Amino acid sequence: MLFVFCLTKTPPWLEPPFCCKTIGVIFSLFGFSPHLSWFIKGDHAFRSLRMPQADVGQFMCNHSSNDIIRFIEQQGRKVQAVRPRAEVIRQFDSPSPQVPGCNRSRPVNAYSERAATPEEVDALPYECPSDLREFWREAQTARLFEDREYGQWGIELFEPKQAIEVTNHFRTEYERDFVEGDLVVGRFLGDSEMLMIRCDPAAVAFGSVVVTLPLDPRIDWYYVAESFAEFLKRYAKSGGDKFWEEHGD
Repeated sequence: MLFVFCLTKTPPWLEPPFCCKTIGVIFSLFGFSPHLSWFIKGDHAFRSLRMPQADVGQFMCNHSSNDIIRFIEQQGRKVQAVRPRAEVIRQFDSPSPQVPGCNRSRPVNAYSERAATPEEVDALPYECPSDLREFWREAQTARLFEDREYGQWGIELFEPKQAIEVTNHFRTEYERDFVEGDLVVGRFLGDSEMLMIRCDPAAVAFGSVVVTLPLDPRIDWYYVAESFAEFLKRYAKSGGDKFWEEHGD
């Protein structure tokens, strides 16, 4: 059925983002009714794999209709839709600055291509603040301002499942200081401090961000931001420095 794709030069209607829509039209002409989302996901699959246009045409020539649909379905599970990144991620896209007077290597920002699913976020034992949910909708995990030379700088942000596991361990280890609604979402590289968000919607501090201190009681922990979005913004602006220590927040 796909002999029409065997052309010496890839025509515009076969190039992303039109190729998968073209398949849908051809299938419809032959009486098939595949779901439109398959072709949208397939288009994103070709884009995410950075497949050259000529290779896209060759792929169409060498595979059956069922093979193409199977490819679209498989890639649809692996990649996310191509869309502009939210500000919570975009602010870390530029190269990390070298902090003046600091001997550490230039830090690196990296985050997973895969986003957390709504089901993974909904599995949290507490209500997830909207800005944290937005971050996970963009990236499942992240390592920000990481010092890859010495491993003594930066922060690792957990995926929802790991956040649950670390929080459960934290509850046991710091039983005296733990409060219902505490959710540990990250750890600072090179030390034992953790990043925690208050997820009790009934609390005045719902959504606020806390940096825990392993050897100090809760009263001495740092309340660093009123929201996760505010924390990320200030952390990005500081170039990965612990701004709460410098300014006594």
